[in-house]
Amino acid sequence: MRTELINAKTAAEEVGVNEQFLRKLAREGKIPSYKLSRRTLRFDLDELKAWMKRYAENQSGKAA
Repeated sequence: MRTELINAKTAAEEVGVNEQFLRKLAREGKIPSYKLSRRTLRFDLDELKAWMKRYAENQSGKAA
């Protein structure tokens, strides 16, 4: 099975966050991303959604 990588703009739209915020999280190593070159950053949408789900579960656990 082949994974499709999407650009930051598309990834941000898909998960409902600002593109620059998404890039910042990637730069800080907080979310899964692939830097293909100095200027090319890509995301696997399935990995990103899985990370967001885990993050949301962790946050709800802390609030309880």
